[in-house]
Amino acid sequence: MTTGPPPTAPPPGGYPPRPPRQSSGASTVLKVLLGVALGGVVLLVGCGVLLVALVPGETPPGGAGETGERSPREVRSEARRIPYNRLIKDPDRYAGEAVTYRGKIFQVQESGGSGFMLLSTKNAGYGLWEDEVYVNYSESFDAAEGDVVRIYGTVTGAADYETQIGGSNHVPEIEATTVQE
Repeated sequence: MTTGPPPTAPPPGGYPPRPPRQSSGASTVLKVLLGVALGGVVLLVGCGVLLVALVPGETPPGGAGETGERSPREVRSEARRIPYNRLIKDPDRYAGEAVTYRGKIFQVQESGGSGFMLLSTKNAGYGLWEDEVYVNYSESFDAAEGDVVRIYGTVTGAADYETQIGGSNHVPEIEATTVQE
């Protein structure tokens, strides 16, 4: 028979408690070094993301600078008329392009000097106009519905709007820099 302390019964939960774990100084140093290394990696990745966001990338079509804005003079000098059937097919393809259109104001709404208009760009004859573009502008002008104007601006994509009879329409959208009456 062996002598020693009497055996203890397991606690009511089933397993005896674990003895406290002794950590060596080497494992603590390893944990600190691992934390510093991970922090450094996170810092480098964060700086890389910030750097990519700050470095100017490719210039959008039409020659926009870092801010993406061109002066009205630059837009007028670069503007071209994209055939409407191509523009309506994929307005996003032409985003950033400087354009000019002459048309009849179908609808206009202005508040505080800026607003939008629906401009019908094709004279179909007999007083009918078609091929609408949605034009945003930021400077007031005197023309009103029914007047013919020329706009210079930049294609921004497409716009959807509700028609007066409750339907909806999908048209190219232009940010105008100049509206000539």
